[in-house]
Amino acid sequence: MQISSNLQNNFTTPINTEFLKNTPENSQNNLTKEITPINKDAYNYVDLGENISAYTTAVDPVQEQTNKELISYLSTIMNDKTDEGKKNLKAYDLTLYHPVDADKKTIWGYDDAHPEEFYSDRQTDLTYWEPTEYEKTHPYTVFGDGMKIIKRMTFQELYDFLGQDYFGKNTSRKESIAIADRMSVFPVTLTERQRQYIQELPGPTESFSQGVSDIQTVYTNNLRQTTKERFDAIQVEKFKNLYSFSDAFAKTDKFQELYANYVNQNNNNKQIEDARTHGKSMAETFGSKSFFTSQVSSQNLSKSEIIEHYSKISQDIQILRIPPKDTTYGETYIKKIDDSIKIYDTIINDLKKMWNYGDLDVKS
Repeated sequence: MQISSNLQNNFTTPINTEFLKNTPENSQNNLTKEITPINKDAYNYVDLGENISAYTTAVDPVQEQTNKELISYLSTIMNDKTDEGKKNLKAYDLTLYHPVDADKKTIWGYDDAHPEEFYSDRQTDLTYWEPTEYEKTHPYTVFGDGMKIIKRMTFQELYDFLGQDYFGKNTSRKESIAIADRMSVFPVTLTERQRQYIQELPGPTESFSQGVSDIQTVYTNNLRQTTKERFDAIQVEKFKNLYSFSDAFAKTDKFQELYANYVNQNNNNKQIEDARTHGKSMAETFGSKSFFTSQVSSQNLSKSEIIEHYSKISQDIQILRIPPKDTTYGETYIKKIDDSIKIYDTIINDLKKMWNYGDLDVKS
């Protein structure tokens, strides 16, 4: 997708160059102590119940302008009110993909050197273990959005869970089993019925021998697997940026109190809960502008960092396009990956043109 000069002008609001030429001291005097107005448009921005202006830091006008331009651009090409925008939003969504650098031993139960361990949950010294009859008959794994993984399913359990349409209405049972054996792991955007099934599963401490599927949560940052501790730290940092809290205030008990209040309010937000239950994205639920305002304002990246951010995602998706050894991907999944690569490459190229990338001040 090419970005025209007219379209580019719609996204770029001229900045007062004389203001930017001021000395750092003079510029600092022009910074506002008010919370960035655009942040309040974020779908997850909530009233914390008190005046927080004393805890906030001055807003850099250059960062403010960068955020505005990026929000305007993203919410335009991914307008949730147009067919093209909805298509682009779907391609932009990364929740269906498993981490590009996933620890296969931890998540799937095997590593590349010993794929036979996919059939065993026991601790081994990496020597071969003959799978039990139970393990042989329960070889399938479902990878759902929201990083939910269900392991140890029979073909019939898998077939009932996915539904006939997953394999194709005219596909025979024999052909479906062949597809299942070839894929082993099934990426799924969970339906309400499937989410209910997961909620009713017994806990992962139950014995496999009793026919209970194991369910795990995988923590990711974009397409990279991370620890729960690191994931939690990223969420706290996003909260700090969204409300423009100062670094010093972020180290206080009061900050933690406000963060707990924030998490509680969002966890009890019925719109967010309904969206997750029905497998809808936040952009579909709250609108593109509100969704991207949340994304952009909670990160506060410079122009060069933004381009690097999207470039890294594009590279990771291209890695994910290569199927594991001795496996193939279905046409539907390949198209999903190709559409994602296309939208991220489009974003990268458009932003480079819009911001004259190559002549950037890396701090701008």
